Amino acid sequence: MDMTRPAKQPLVFLSSKSPFSDSAAACLDACMTAAVFDVPVHLVLHADGVLQLLSNQDGSALGSQTLAKQFGALGLFGISTIYVNQQSLIERGVSQTDLLALSDADVAEIPLQIAYVDSVRIAELISNSKAVFNF
Repeated sequence: MDMTRPAKQPLVFLSSKSPFSDSAAACLDACMTAAVFDVPVHLVLHADGVLQLLSNQDGSALGSQTLAKQFGALGLFGISTIYVNQQSLIERGVSQTDLLALSDADVAEIPLQIAYVDSVRIAELISNSKAVFNF
């Protein structure tokens, strides 16, 4: 008798809000909470959500937290890749070099990959997931 467990379907978290919104921080918190329970997590940044990865941000003037440290901690929770909608970057005039270097150990506790994806890949992630949470 085969006692191996089937692979768990991932949860997809879609984050589309600007970096200093309550929704952006709530999405990261939800991702880390799910990951603590050994649930595979796919974090997808699209629309204004791609701006969350801009380097050199400081939310203190707005009385808001800066998300860079939270992104840097995702690897500690077993999240190894952040999916970024390439078209959203283009529409906002943002290049890949403008983003946090999450593969750099000085930025992330455990280096992360940023996967630049199109809407077809995002649709695949969604269709292969157990649930989708939109923030």
